[in-house]
Amino acid sequence: MVKASRLPSFLPSFRMKASNLLAFLPTKSLSSTSKATLNLSLLHKNSHFGIQKNEFVFNPLAFMKTKLIILFFFISGAVFSQFDLSLSASGGLSKLNGQRFQNENIESNFRFSTGLDLLVQLNKNKHIQPFAGCSFYVLQSNLVYPQDWSYVEEDNHFRFNFLRIPIGIDVPVFKQLGIRLALVNGFLVGGIETNPEAIKYEFGLQPGISYSFDKWKVGLNYYHGLTDVFSQAELLENTNYWKITNRAVYLTVGYKLFAF
Repeated sequence: MVKASRLPSFLPSFRMKASNLLAFLPTKSLSSTSKATLNLSLLHKNSHFGIQKNEFVFNPLAFMKTKLIILFFFISGAVFSQFDLSLSASGGLSKLNGQRFQNENIESNFRFSTGLDLLVQLNKNKHIQPFAGCSFYVLQSNLVYPQDWSYVEEDNHFRFNFLRIPIGIDVPVFKQLGIRLALVNGFLVGGIETNPEAIKYEFGLQPGISYSFDKWKVGLNYYHGLTDVFSQAELLENTNYWKITNRAVYLTVGYKLFAF
């Protein structure tokens, strides 16, 4: 039989409880994280020698990870769930407008105009709600020239297909009633060829009013083009006289697809 004095000196330490061992350690120099790590290490050694102990071990690192995950989902729900994605369709009338039309007896008639808008709107602020998106609009017009103008056709039909990027704000006025102002950047992507050639870029303002209910929004918008359609004003002295711009009025129906 082996005497107790010949046993290795470290064996009795495994029979001690972790709490008894911690009692011999200086508490001021040992942080809470170190205590928890040491406690977990001792329990692992006890289980290795067949001594099992059902004790709760606090892991500060896992606790902090859990708090960060919960905080992340809370912040993401509060911050990112403030945008609305909506799709709207517009139908109305459009025509070309210019000062020389009246002076030279050129009749500018309205034609049917359509458009589609895909907008992302920030709804965090109840007073001002900015938006931006992508749109496709078809603007049309019909010009009737005087009969004594033999060098041009009497009736000319114009059509401009614009890919637009609207940027603007919605301002609620009273309950579901609101007003809108958008800066419209249009890029010509097709249409009927014209002589002189139509411009490739158009800028305009689009004010409007709207009424919202549930996920639907109905609005009335007016488009006022500020860019000369044919760039003739830049080539001639009397710019205001030769400048021709697009005008349109739309009835718009929109639906909020989802929020994110």
